[in-house]
Amino acid sequence: RENISFNYAKENLNTDARFLPDFVFYLQRKKKSEYHRKGVLVILRSDSEAKLDKEQRAQLLSLLRARYDKVLDSDILNSKFPVTPMVEDRLVSHIQDVYESYELVVTDRMHGMILSVTTHTPCLALDSGIPHKIFAYKDFLSKAVCFADGRPVSEELIKEAQSMRTEAPELSQYYKNFRKELT
Repeated sequence: RENISFNYAKENLNTDARFLPDFVFYLQRKKKSEYHRKGVLVILRSDSEAKLDKEQRAQLLSLLRARYDKVLDSDILNSKFPVTPMVEDRLVSHIQDVYESYELVVTDRMHGMILSVTTHTPCLALDSGIPHKIFAYKDFLSKAVCFADGRPVSEELIKEAQSMRTEAPELSQYYKNFRKELT
């Protein structure tokens, strides 16, 4: 789903590896002519893959709360109930609506970053506990996402993130013949 894992599979597995960007990119929404965005959505891991400890997370939230009136510190990507096919479309649509209501997303989650791109929401992608999960997408998303690259979050980095172009890369060529290639 990204070049680092793809290259690892090609080099180390005895299989016909195919590159296919993460399926969440397939959920690309059309860019709306007008957004009513306010505040920042913070999607940070709190599990063993978290890069920030509690103190660093508190410092980040303090910096953001000083700049924004509305800061939601949540991990809406951690579903608390089973996602069945019946609720899947509504749930995904709701998550995308949430992303579209914010002017910035700060995340260390790969899918948080991808959902930001698919909803045309400026994103500051922090390094995650598994180094390549965020960094591996830099070649695809360097024009759509601000990668912290180990830099501490600062006013300058936040401004840089908000100035990023929010257009998703064109990836349809990867999905076009996906079903045919599976057989």
